[in-house]
Amino acid sequence: MVRFASVVFLLAGGIALAQSPQSQPPALRQFDVVSIRLSAPNEQSIGMFTYPGGRVECTLCTVHYLLMEAFGIQKWQTSGLPDWAEESKGSERYDVQGKPAEGSPASKLNPPMSKLPPNEDQREMLQAMLRDRFHLNYHWASKEAPVYVLERGTAPLKLAPAKDSNAFPWAGVPNRGSGSGLAGTNITMAQLAVRLSGMLHKPVIDKTGLPGAFDFQFNTGDEDEGANISDSISYPLRKLGLKLTNGSGPVKTLVVDHIDRPTEN
Repeated sequence: MVRFASVVFLLAGGIALAQSPQSQPPALRQFDVVSIRLSAPNEQSIGMFTYPGGRVECTLCTVHYLLMEAFGIQKWQTSGLPDWAEESKGSERYDVQGKPAEGSPASKLNPPMSKLPPNEDQREMLQAMLRDRFHLNYHWASKEAPVYVLERGTAPLKLAPAKDSNAFPWAGVPNRGSGSGLAGTNITMAQLAVRLSGMLHKPVIDKTGLPGAFDFQFNTGDEDEGANISDSISYPLRKLGLKLTNGSGPVKTLVVDHIDRPTEN
């Protein structure tokens, strides 16, 4: 079993290493204008979107989801949230809009599609919003936990260079759930590791050494219906020339010490 001495935590673009838990920064970049309101019951669109000019919108978002986007962590990397803030059915949901100041570096952003996640500056602004409007107080902790390592396998690689470098980076079950297998579009191995960690509810560290973004698809059909999720991911990975191995290390977790419902606009 591989063991890692550094603390691991998840980011939007991959896995980062940190030497020790850190306290909150004293100052953060902030949005110039912020709007927060309870979501209307008839809203359909859900998720976080980024737009030209650095504007960030989140619709039907729980506080738990806002934390995940702001800190680049997974659902299971938080603790201490009250029930109303958890990412679960029946939790309070909010529509949030944030606009950076004119002339700021973030205001010059022009993402090719709204589905792209916030960048580092926008994440910092989301953190500042959570501190100012939700009175978030938190600290980082680490705990020993199992991890997976994504590596090159023994089978030939069946990864093609991405056809469209502007396509949304995605990986998951082909055909959105009909059958089984694994597919990816314009996704790097670091991004795949993050995607897999969300599916497996365990940190996945990219050790493939493969640069660039890839397209791939492997359908297993219905023969592994009923297999557990780890098996249903490991098998197509092996067929694509990759593999998951077990490891262990301290996993960084965001602990919420205090949070309130947001202040009014």
